Amino acid sequence: MERVVNRGSSLQRRLNEREKEMEADERDRQKEREELEDIRKKLLEDGHPDPEAEMERVNGYINCPK
Repeated sequence: MERVVNRGSSLQRRLNEREKEMEADERDRQKEREELEDIRKKLLEDGHPDPEAEMERVNGYINCPK
């Protein structure tokens, strides 16, 4: 019986850790979206000739495997 309780608490701990990890991942994704929007705005303000193409290039650089 004790093993079942230990397994249950271990599972709950892992689930809690995973939930925290998912929340941190979402915060990171939101920050990245905000940073990309800031870059896009800066390109528009600076009069870049093709801001959308530049954003695709930047997105490709950010999302490429390292």
